[in-house]
Amino acid sequence: MLPLNHFLNLIKTQKEKIFVSHKKLNSAYLVSKIYKNLKGKYLVIIPDDKIIEEFYEELKFFEKEVYKIPSFDILPYSELFHNKENVGERNAGLFRLSNNECGIYLISGKSLIEPVIPKDVLKKNYLYLISGEAFDYEELKINLAKLGYERVEHVELVGDYNVKGGIVDVFSPYHEKPIRIEFFGDVIESIRLFDPVTQRSIKMLEEAYIIPVKNIILDISMTEDLHEKLKKYADEKGILKKTRDEFYEKILNLANFPGEGFFVNLFYDDIKGMLNYLDDVNIIVLNPEEVLSIVKEYEKNLYRHYESIKEKIFALEPGDVIKLDLVGNLVDNAKVIIGSISVGEEFSLDFEDNFPLINRFIREDEKGAVSYHPIENFLNYINSEKNNFKILIITAHEKQAKKIADLLTHYYLSTPEILQSFSEFEERAKKGKIYIIPGFVRRGFKNFSDSIWIITEEEIFGKLEKVKKTKKEKKELSSVISDLYELSEGDLIVHIDYGIGIYKGLKQVEVLGKKGEYIEIEYADNDKLFVPVEKIQLIQKYIASEDYVAKIDKLGDKRWQKTKKKIKEDLKSWAEEIIKVEALRKSQKGFSFKIDPLALEEFEASFGFDETEDQLRAIEETLKDMEDDKPMDRLICGDVGFGKTEVALRASFVAAHSKKQVCLIAPTTILAEQHYNVFRRRLTPFGFNVGLISRFIDKNEQKKVLEKLKNGEIDIIIGTHRLLGKDVNFKDLGLLIIDEEHKFGVTHKEKIKSLKATVDILTLTATPIPRTLYMSVSGLKDISIIVSPPKGRQSIKTYVTGFSESIIRDAVEREIQRGGQVFFIHNRVRGIGAMKRYLERILPNIRIMIAHGQMDEEDLKKVMELFSSGKADVLLSTAIVESGLDLPNVNTIIVNRADRFGLADLYQLRGRVGRSNRKAYAYFLIPSFEGITKDAMKRLKILQEMEELGSGFRLAIHDLEIRGAGDLLGKKQSGHINEVGLELYTQMLEEAVREVKFERGELIEEKMKLTTEVKLPYPAYIPEWYMQSSRERMEFYKKILNSSSLDEINSLREELDDRFGKLPYELENFLFYKELEIKLSELGCIDCYYHEDKIVITFHDKYIPPKEIISKVLKEISGSRFVVPDKFYFSLRNFKDKNIEEVKKVLQAFLERVKIK
Repeated sequence: MLPLNHFLNLIKTQKEKIFVSHKKLNSAYLVSKIYKNLKGKYLVIIPDDKIIEEFYEELKFFEKEVYKIPSFDILPYSELFHNKENVGERNAGLFRLSNNECGIYLISGKSLIEPVIPKDVLKKNYLYLISGEAFDYEELKINLAKLGYERVEHVELVGDYNVKGGIVDVFSPYHEKPIRIEFFGDVIESIRLFDPVTQRSIKMLEEAYIIPVKNIILDISMTEDLHEKLKKYADEKGILKKTRDEFYEKILNLANFPGEGFFVNLFYDDIKGMLNYLDDVNIIVLNPEEVLSIVKEYEKNLYRHYESIKEKIFALEPGDVIKLDLVGNLVDNAKVIIGSISVGEEFSLDFEDNFPLINRFIREDEKGAVSYHPIENFLNYINSEKNNFKILIITAHEKQAKKIADLLTHYYLSTPEILQSFSEFEERAKKGKIYIIPGFVRRGFKNFSDSIWIITEEEIFGKLEKVKKTKKEKKELSSVISDLYELSEGDLIVHIDYGIGIYKGLKQVEVLGKKGEYIEIEYADNDKLFVPVEKIQLIQKYIASEDYVAKIDKLGDKRWQKTKKKIKEDLKSWAEEIIKVEALRKSQKGFSFKIDPLALEEFEASFGFDETEDQLRAIEETLKDMEDDKPMDRLICGDVGFGKTEVALRASFVAAHSKKQVCLIAPTTILAEQHYNVFRRRLTPFGFNVGLISRFIDKNEQKKVLEKLKNGEIDIIIGTHRLLGKDVNFKDLGLLIIDEEHKFGVTHKEKIKSLKATVDILTLTATPIPRTLYMSVSGLKDISIIVSPPKGRQSIKTYVTGFSESIIRDAVEREIQRGGQVFFIHNRVRGIGAMKRYLERILPNIRIMIAHGQMDEEDLKKVMELFSSGKADVLLSTAIVESGLDLPNVNTIIVNRADRFGLADLYQLRGRVGRSNRKAYAYFLIPSFEGITKDAMKRLKILQEMEELGSGFRLAIHDLEIRGAGDLLGKKQSGHINEVGLELYTQMLEEAVREVKFERGELIEEKMKLTTEVKLPYPAYIPEWYMQSSRERMEFYKKILNSSSLDEINSLREELDDRFGKLPYELENFLFYKELEIKLSELGCIDCYYHEDKIVITFHDKYIPPKEIISKVLKEISGSRFVVPDKFYFSLRNFKDKNIEEVKKVLQAFLERVKIK
């Protein structure tokens, strides 16, 4: 074996290409070492884009200067548009190459032969911005549109931009995050990176590049020349004049058009294509035979596709689209070839890869029982060799690094050091020591030249998911709910004092000489009510039953107050019933589970995710409930794929560790099977026996499983409602987990209730927010919410479109080309065979399998196993895939007759894709936009608009708006909801419960929370010129008014300044009023107002200051007096302008002299 350092010297001196065997080699580490030693520009050609994704993550661990040049995300002749992120990333890589930036550039053979924006065009069409230098502000806005950027309200994705006064936000693909450019006139005052989630600035930049997010920069001067080119090409190829002219019109009328990247060679005379970018670039090829094979297959498919569409649309011949000879030429001129077959001399380097180590760390005792102590066994394993190597453990994230360090410290004398980067490890590491770094390496290895031994956490703990999660602030259920109700003009709203009216929007008007912003509500007889924005808490969105027609109230009518009074009386008796149920639940005795911290920590370390704050809180709340001796009844509410299952796993581990059995019931056979596989993989290594009961299991096997369950040989049983059968008996059931309870029938729910009496209950759900809100208010159930999406998870691009052969073909072929799979949902068993024949006709080379609930159990199981293992490209199925199915390689879903599904069902179906870090697509097909119902169109429109992650809660509210809240409670309570709306009803119920508890002495009177009303004669609102969007203004009014501390106000002030620029006078006043309200309420004041040249402050009778404080104020503040029993007056007659700054001085003097109660 050739030592690595000798090999690196050989590359410097040898002119011919060098062949390296990839056996036992870590290719990413080798490429990083070549780059570190020789620098320059390196193009690494990799077989396909799917391999690039993983190789990129691994290479980034060893070297930071790594870039991707991905292939197009659509196929030639597609009727789909390019994704701006895809085009942007491609152009960013090309721009860096043209800019002679050193680095490692990863590209697939397919990407190499596809058209590129010509180098000279790219070099002329970018913007270079320098902080402190002049740049024409108006010109910037014009250029952004020309380069393909789209104006949006919030900049979150590549290709977005927004203009707010002197601030321009833009997401250029050259930068990792969007940039915020602040102008003073035409001078760039600052350039800042900002977080697309929080919209807050995070880092200052000296310079920025804005590069195109489109492939063709269409110039007016090009149009005549283009017409001639089109005519000439059409005449040569025999394309009809009508087809040619339609294409020309499409180009002229659209800023962007479908598949525009594949027409680059028609617009520009660029013969060399990618070669223009490859001056002084060193070529490395991974598995050249595979690269060439994939390119040839791509060519074959391209010609086949061209033949099928050339008569229908304007299409360039394949030879005019791609440059096929380019890959072969580059392979021939490569510097290094890494692969298994070579033509010349092949070197084997001094690497040794880690064979799977998991089996080494599982021990069996004499009776065959499993003992799983991975850390202890791992340390024993490395002990003999550790002094020869610098040992590095790679973990998925920082929390995991700390967990493993803690576990190692328990077994190991010295604490391992956690480092932040591989370069730090190279500088500091010593032989015989163990280090830990968060990152990603596919498989561990030894390199003898560098004396390093890298071990992944998977090699210690078994297979893990390698995806990090984001952190989010803690959110209570009430705040999540209040965030969901977005008002649109025309919505029905409820004013707590005046009743139901119509929301007409925000209006900035002048009242009594003072300008402000008001919420306009229209009542009966066209009467208008203008509610100041500072009274926003009095307004709620009206939601009731679907078939109930709400009556618009009359202003000044007594009907509304009478209605509220009657409901309040009824709710008192209802509240008493609720309290009885709650008391009964609390009086029951359950089992107190004992938690072994070390065992639990070792189990937690086998989880490859970085838990979010709310997920950790859900786990902590669940385990705390289990430790208590009262029966747990907790609901875990979380969006699709947000980590509810991990909460169930931790609870199951604790229960099984306490010698209690666990039962998990899922609504479908497929979901039960999936849960079984996950639970078995995670829990079996710890010595727990996991069983499965479902219709996939034959009757004899079921009998055996049930016998073991009865005898206590099975610790965790997973199944469908089959587990509710009379023949199912447990030896000692301690925990019942129910997944999506609302999907079970009435009979099954009754059986579940009978099981609930004595065991701990954990229910998992994704959607029923209104019901859970009600149960939370009534105290019947404890609730934990998980609202944070996994990091790297992208939103799902959603299309609502008519049934179209070309769209189906393009969507499927695009996914297959990038190595993925497709769900095609056809929810009619009767016509599923005919649909398969149709798909086979339009997609002749695609492997299609059918799955539906009426299939034989064995056949269905076999189909799901084959599809999961990649033996088919498309799963044509009914909606049986809706619940919980987790197949990360499936990233396109097509739903036929989407208009026949409910909103929650469509959301669940869409949640089956996008479960990895790849862009996912959902296509909802309808017969036509005219041929579907109004409600169906409303559902689909909501889904298309809500692509962002974590929108399940929001969609549940919209579903309630469409279907109504009539089935939420009994008939009488539903009637109350109709009369006052769901939100006010739940608020009144909460008040009734608290009132009854207080009367019974079960609730101690809380310290009074006062709200101070501040009324001063200065304008206080957010000017429209400063923040154009009324939705954003409403959002910030809510944020400001809901603030409860000065720190929150200061944070909002910083956010406003950062996102919108210097705060205007009116907005500063609004913030000052809120600050004043917070400070005065702490003193026990109930109001502060201006009256006849005086500021008046009134105290609550419980908090009137003592005489010595009153005397101090009167003595030290000129023009002050105190009027018994509760008012201070401060005269402004001595002040010249009586402006707000003078008022602030007086109030500040007062606040300094009055102590906080």
